[in-house]
Amino acid sequence: MRFIAFSLAVTMSAIVTAQETPKSFPITFKADDVYVIADFSAESNGLSVTGKDIALVPIRCSAGVTGAMLIGHGTYSFSSPHADDSISGDFRAAMLRFHPDDQPSLVPLPDGTAITDHAAHEMGRHLLDNVFRHCWHSGMNALLPDTGSFVANVYSTTQGDLLISTGPKSNVVHSFTDNKTLVKVNTGG
Repeated sequence: MRFIAFSLAVTMSAIVTAQETPKSFPITFKADDVYVIADFSAESNGLSVTGKDIALVPIRCSAGVTGAMLIGHGTYSFSSPHADDSISGDFRAAMLRFHPDDQPSLVPLPDGTAITDHAAHEMGRHLLDNVFRHCWHSGMNALLPDTGSFVANVYSTTQGDLLISTGPKSNVVHSFTDNKTLVKVNTGG
């Protein structure tokens, strides 16, 4: 009887742990999967990211495209309807994260074939090795952001390494350069 109780407890513990642990996906990030976008624009939840002649390297996993590294000059702005704070600036590089279901509307990849760009890939890979662990990750495996979430981790010319995370449950702006949360708002959900 003791063995059955122990076995049941271990089994129930494994079920609870399995339910609490989100699935993670290995990512791919390739030099022959680069897009140069003349006029880049992505906007959702009060967060806008734009740029000219941006090299975009998709962050892919078996569930689809869950992010992108942007190499080039651009701008970002964020204004939350749930807080008085707004933030904006210029970036030199950025990582975007989103649920694969949201990718076509947020970051539609251009029609046609991707180009091979070893420079954009290598710069993106160096940044990815550092910044990927800032959100929606399990090491270097991807966790899928909630549907409706949009995250930009920008390398800002004035604010350094800045994470702007928006979604149906919360909005957060965190400076990794200053190790300080600038905005944190629960939005419901």
